[in-house]
Amino acid sequence: MSLGYSKFLASYLEETYTYIVMHTFANYTLKEEFQTELKEIKTKKDEYRDVIEKLFPNIDLHNYSRFLKYQCQNSIIFFYTGLENYLYKCFREILISYPRFLENKEVKIKELLDCDLDVKEIIELKAEREVEQILKNPFYEIFKIAKIKYGINHYIEEADIEIINKYRHIRNIFAHRRGIVDKMFLKKLDHLGYKEGDSVDLTLEMVNEFSLVSSRVAQEFDRAFIEKFPQFLFKI
Repeated sequence: MSLGYSKFLASYLEETYTYIVMHTFANYTLKEEFQTELKEIKTKKDEYRDVIEKLFPNIDLHNYSRFLKYQCQNSIIFFYTGLENYLYKCFREILISYPRFLENKEVKIKELLDCDLDVKEIIELKAEREVEQILKNPFYEIFKIAKIKYGINHYIEEADIEIINKYRHIRNIFAHRRGIVDKMFLKKLDHLGYKEGDSVDLTLEMVNEFSLVSSRVAQEFDRAFIEKFPQFLFKI
């Protein structure tokens, strides 16, 4: 039986739900608009204009397919960032609350001076640095560390880990290469059939898959996280 959930999961799910609602609304609204008039949405003065301009302030919306590609790209980046931020907060809280888990417990003079000899700040600094290193690993390794080192006995399925690893590489290619395939991408995801220089295709089906799997992974991780560290249970 579930004990509840952490404040980190509560924040993650709230942000994800809000994003999905707003972008679903924008998607259907724009699709209907482009089916009736081939005009830029920014010229339309009605009740949803403010929402659209807030969501997409820097894009020329000449056609629905361009909007859809832009929306899919942003959605993949958003869902990946949400999952990564959630894991970051969990690991950070563990290391701050239990400094014995820190790999590097040595304190340099510079760290003492930077933190004005404040032990709490030094621990936070070291925790943040260590978590950043943890999250550079493939997700297989991240969840292995969580289980073996911190005792977070999750049952995240390997198929789900494979999916979020795939979308991590897709997110990276859009965040750093504007979706253009390079050698690193091919090395990680050669089975997708792309060639160097190709543009990665995104669909709403891919966005839906990633949003569902990343949410499922976060919820299973959180179940085990709270089971191991019940003091982090979210309380209203």
